Amino acid sequence: MLKNYFSLIFLFIFFNSINAQNTYVPDDNFEQALIDLGYDDVLDDYVVTSNISGVTSLDVSYKLIENLTGIEDFGNITNLNCRSNKLTSLDVTKNTALTDLWCGSNQLTSLDVSQNTALTDLWCGSNQLTSLDVSQNTDLTLLNCALNQLTSLDITQNIALEWLVFSYNQLTNIDVTHNTALTELEFNENQLTSIDVTQNTALKNLWCAENQLSSIDVSKNSDLEVLWILINQLTSIDVTQNLKLETLNCYNNQLTSLDVSQNTDLTYLFCPVNQLTSINIKNANNSIIYMFDATENPSLTCIQVDNETDANNGIAPYNTWEKDASATYSEDCSTFGKTYVPDDNFEQELIDLGYDDVLDDYVVTSNISGVTRLYLGKKQISDLTGIEDFTNIITLTCEQNSLHTINLSNNHKLEKLECWHNQLDKLDVSNNPELRELDCKGNNIDELILENNSKLIDLDCSENKLSSLLVANLADLEVLYCSTNNIDKLDVSYNLNLDKFFCSDNKLSSIDVNNNINLTRFSCSQLNLTTIDVSNNTNLVEFYCSRNNLTSLDISNNRNVFYFACTDNEIDEICVWDLDYANTRDENNNWQKDPTAKYSENCSALGVDDDILSEGLNLYPNPVANTLSIESKLPLSKVEVYSVLGQKVKEVNSDFNSISTENLSNGIYLIRIYSEKGVVVRKIIKK
Repeated sequence: MLKNYFSLIFLFIFFNSINAQNTYVPDDNFEQALIDLGYDDVLDDYVVTSNISGVTSLDVSYKLIENLTGIEDFGNITNLNCRSNKLTSLDVTKNTALTDLWCGSNQLTSLDVSQNTALTDLWCGSNQLTSLDVSQNTDLTLLNCALNQLTSLDITQNIALEWLVFSYNQLTNIDVTHNTALTELEFNENQLTSIDVTQNTALKNLWCAENQLSSIDVSKNSDLEVLWILINQLTSIDVTQNLKLETLNCYNNQLTSLDVSQNTDLTYLFCPVNQLTSINIKNANNSIIYMFDATENPSLTCIQVDNETDANNGIAPYNTWEKDASATYSEDCSTFGKTYVPDDNFEQELIDLGYDDVLDDYVVTSNISGVTRLYLGKKQISDLTGIEDFTNIITLTCEQNSLHTINLSNNHKLEKLECWHNQLDKLDVSNNPELRELDCKGNNIDELILENNSKLIDLDCSENKLSSLLVANLADLEVLYCSTNNIDKLDVSYNLNLDKFFCSDNKLSSIDVNNNINLTRFSCSQLNLTTIDVSNNTNLVEFYCSRNNLTSLDISNNRNVFYFACTDNEIDEICVWDLDYANTRDENNNWQKDPTAKYSENCSALGVDDDILSEGLNLYPNPVANTLSIESKLPLSKVEVYSVLGQKVKEVNSDFNSISTENLSNGIYLIRIYSEKGVVVRKIIKK
């Protein structure tokens, strides 16, 4: 019996000796991580203690570990990274050598680091901590406890702190006045109403977004580089002492003014949704500012910058800047309410007209905004900047100057524009819908878009570089001068009111004026024409068609022609209505032709008279409601219906006496009627 008793005692001592040499590690994921690191070799809930007791650094992050039991035997560990696991508790009271503890992104509800007095770095963010005591950790230089449920945090004993991050908690106040070594302070999304950072003179980065701050003094933080104070209740912020500031985000506060003129290192300024009335960003270094946004500040009218011309024209770096349309860039916001007029000759003329009194590049805007007529011809003006504030101008003449551009985007009431003989490359009149007269001849314009100028009556765009010209929408056009361009196609068939039409010296190979029965003056010289039909233009008084490739010409229907020139062609015979009249006009040099050409009353058929085409032709009713009938003695082959804009809206190939017009909108339409004798165009009105 006694022998059995001593045997049991021996076995107890033996097994206790074995367990004393092993560390219990119940979490399989933790043990597997130790196996992977070479500290263990079999998954059996135990690790040889001597294998781990000397370990100084351990990284078991992202291992799905739920229990870190066994960590207490890592007696010499100084660096422990167990972040991004499933830990609900962590006991590091035995790990007194720890200097770096990373345990963030777990499910910890509490953390005791009171025994870890050597800690310098503590990362415990993204847990469920409601309290944290770091009063014993006086060597801490970095503390990140963001994304927890902390309502208070005492760091008054942690005077070595350089980095402090406690964003996304529930703190209402914190004392950082003892932490004079801080360079990084981040406490976004808490409930702080105030904070004193005047003692943190080494601070470089301050992030305090989404709190309830009504004021903050950063005047002592001369090393500050980043200031992130968006979504607070600030009414003012003074950064004039923060000369190293690079980033400022003050979005969604109640700021009324902002001065960053002293912040020459600034690259990022984000200040939308405030109550700003002024911003001074004239810091002599706008070129490095890649982000600027001052939108949603409805009372902001002036933003002071280094270069107002580049800024207002969207030239880099200003091309990426954002502001409300109501705000303007200026180099001097003290001139707000004035119009910038940089051209001295322009301003001197305004002085002479009584709209200004001193030559200083500015005119009081209210003095010019009501002006309706302005005459600036031959004034040696090279820049018309300032004309945009003549918002009521009706007539503008600025011919024979040295203008390269004109900004007319704000002159919506403009009816008459004379800008001929300048050096314009472009002319944008898309914002001038009231324009009736436009004379822009003698420039370098290569494109002229008139789709918004349907009220135009008089257009002279001669002597430019136009390759095309669309005028189909100009139903009221009476005068069109477009000579000396590069136009190769031109349709005037919808300009029924055309009275004067000069298109000479272009690249046109054909021109149709059959619909322009009101023409009195027509010049089509120096083109590539082989034929020209003016038989419908019975009102012609002047007709010029020299320097073409014409082989025949019939002007026998043009009995009102007084001036006529048709030289440099290949015409043998010109058909006229009265030979004596023609010869008399020729002798008086009112008519001109090649010496080899002769006038004749008995020409061979050069075309089909409109009277023949129209014989027995009848369109009714006109105006028409639902059905149009066409009667003709000649067989018809096709009927086409066109809008006044030149768009074909209907084609009929049979049943010409019953053409449905139900689907046509009310208005004027041109009907092209085709027969074996040619084409006749008639106008109808749909009611």
